[in-house]
Amino acid sequence: MKNVTKCFAIALITLIPTLSFATLRPFTSKDCAALAMPKTVLLVHASWCSHCKAFLPVYKQVSDKEKYRDWIFYQMANDKFENVCGTAIRGVPVTFKNNMKNNLMGNRPQSALEEFLDSNT
Repeated sequence: MKNVTKCFAIALITLIPTLSFATLRPFTSKDCAALAMPKTVLLVHASWCSHCKAFLPVYKQVSDKEKYRDWIFYQMANDKFENVCGTAIRGVPVTFKNNMKNNLMGNRPQSALEEFLDSNT
């Protein structure tokens, strides 16, 4: 019985680092109304953009943090810079919050993304 308990404990410890609080949700035009909700963010990126490819793991890491477990993290590829929910996209990657009124532009460090999310603007 001790061996079974020990194996279970080892398996559980192995799984803990893989727990994720948020999942990056795909964003479509049907989700525009959701952006008005508090604690909702959207990352717009392009599949061909090297800065976007570098920033996407940072965005995912932040979404997995316990302090953001009640946030909704959306992401969408926008390769042609089409308007999103009536907002012009002039560059990528860009992260929006507060109904697309506030944004964080570019491949930024994790601390900058967290500061942006935590700010009241």
